[in-house]
Amino acid sequence: TGYVAPTRMITGSAVRDPRGLAHDPVGHRLFVLTIERESSGMTIKHGRILVFAEDASGDAQPLHVIEGAATHLDLPVGYYNSNLGFDPWLRRIVVTAGTDNDPANNRLLTFAADASGNVAPVQELVGSNVSPYTVGEPFAVPPDRLFANGFDP
Repeated sequence: TGYVAPTRMITGSAVRDPRGLAHDPVGHRLFVLTIERESSGMTIKHGRILVFAEDASGDAQPLHVIEGAATHLDLPVGYYNSNLGFDPWLRRIVVTAGTDNDPANNRLLTFAADASGNVAPVQELVGSNVSPYTVGEPFAVPPDRLFANGFDP
């Protein structure tokens, strides 16, 4: 119980305004989702995914960055990238986005685990079928935990 100091921290301007953190246990990488804070007169907030070595510490530089118009991580004011997850079975980075009050604006973006630069998502789902409410943190279900036909344990 009580406060336990972290063993290491990634700090610096690169990780300012983080929205999510995910870990790739096979590729030994950390993914950090960031998005600019809204300010007066701003119309678009810049979003990006920073990729670090899993042992990164201090003012570490990312191995590479996923960002740019093709990524669809930049969002109009009023929208937000809500969180980030990693699917180790499909080797995908998953980002959820939306607004506070309209499920029709929900989005789920997936990127290949080795994506870098201004790349389009491998998959993009949009609308209230993503979630009838606001979207939350993405997660993966291990395939060996799913039933093959609904009857097999």
